[in-house]
Parts: sequence; C-alpha cells; structure tokens
Amino acid sequence: MSEELNAKVVRRYFEEVIDGGNRAAMAELFAPGAVQHFPGRDIRVEGGAGGPSAGGRTMKTTLHHLLAAGDLVAAHLTHDVSFAPETRFLTRIGGVDVGGKSVRWEAMALFRLENGKIVEEWVNRDELDVLVQAGAVAPKAAPA
Repeated sequence: MSEELNAKVVRRYFEEVIDGGNRAAMAELFAPGAVQHFPGRDIRVEGGAGGPSAGGRTMKTTLHHLLAAGDLVAAHLTHDVSFAPETRFLTRIGGVDVGGKSVRWEAMALFRLENGKIVEEWVNRDELDVLVQAGAVAPKAAPA
C-alpha cells in the first residue's frame, strides 16, 4: 500500500473509532491479531475488539501532524475528552476516577501497517497531565 493510503487508514481510525465511537470499524482498519501498545499494557485486537473503550466519554482529536514513511505512520495529536459520571481512565499506575470531568492531553502514536491494515500501534501520551487534571495528583508548589 502507498504511504498516502496508510495515512488515510490512520486518519479514519481517529475519526471513526476514537472520535466517532464506531467500534465496528476496528475490524476494517486493524488486521486480526494486531497489537496496540498503550502505556503499561498491550491489547490484542480480535474480531474488531480492542482499543480504548468508547463508552463513558466523548472525544475530539486534533491531528497536528500525520507523517507516513513506508509501512509506518506517525501521528502527533491532542485529545479533548469529556467523561461520563463514574468513568475510570486506565494509566500505567492504575485506574483513575475521571467521572464528569473534561481533560486534554497530547500524545504521539506510531502505527505499522500491512496490506492496508494496522498491525501495530504504539501510544505515548502525557498521563501525568491527565492525572493532574483529574485531581489524582497535585503539582508540587514552586519554591518561593
């Protein structure tokens, strides 16, 4: 597949699955057995299942950069998320209560594609900023 087509697949993932909540599109965009590497955990995509849960949130992704080279696509992005009551956000230190809150974080994601389907995704996101916004950790006061 061309780099342009690979970039379109990744763009569709953010638009349809992440922002649109269309979990059925996972089967179209990801190869069976694809692996998503999130901070502290890996998720295997089987039968369209995988990825972050669409339930309990509304999300808007801003793609700042989307760069394709060979079978890799890199994305620099910002997520703006509003969480429903009683929602937890999974981080590498465990689940954090984000119910009823709105948070924003920056992330970098790298995708590897084969035959027009995502086979691996690596996510690096600013979880500390999410923890601060959620009130799970307090920033240290600046010295006087």
